[in-house]
Amino acid sequence: MSSSSNTLVVRLNPAARRAVVQQYTISGSPVIVGDPSSVLHWRIFVKCAYGDYSCTVKLDLIPGQDGRTGVLMVTTVPYELSSSSAAHVSHHATTPITIDQLLQTLQQRYRDRYMYDDTGSGCRYWCRTVLQDLEVLRLVSAGACQEFDGYVVSWNQQHPARFPLPTRQGTFY
Repeated sequence: MSSSSNTLVVRLNPAARRAVVQQYTISGSPVIVGDPSSVLHWRIFVKCAYGDYSCTVKLDLIPGQDGRTGVLMVTTVPYELSSSSAAHVSHHATTPITIDQLLQTLQQRYRDRYMYDDTGSGCRYWCRTVLQDLEVLRLVSAGACQEFDGYVVSWNQQHPARFPLPTRQGTFY
């Protein structure tokens, strides 16, 4: 799957496209590495397998050149989780879906069409929306969003700068 859209960049090796999702992990890494109060940038790591082949695909929505238009970077990475991850929540896949099918689903739901808010924030909201899609489609267990929300609320009490509430929201278009 390639896209002529400038809001979706796919860089996957061919085997990854056919790989079946095993697990979804929403992960937050500090924007300023080493700063314990740095806000987190949130991404989704998708662990998958195809026969003897296994890999992780990173879904990373980053601000484009204008600082607001989201660009969904889809890449195969050699790790299950970023070494800079300061927070993460994982959910096992409950229904088989390939990476190609997952990307088609995201595009059909316009998850590659996102504008960050006026401050350039909204990646956690994007990840949570994708998780909600996965829950509605029964690709993860019921209650996955509630678990993620609870995780954020509990950490907000200890580290409000890293886990700001309310969650900043961009808009899908």
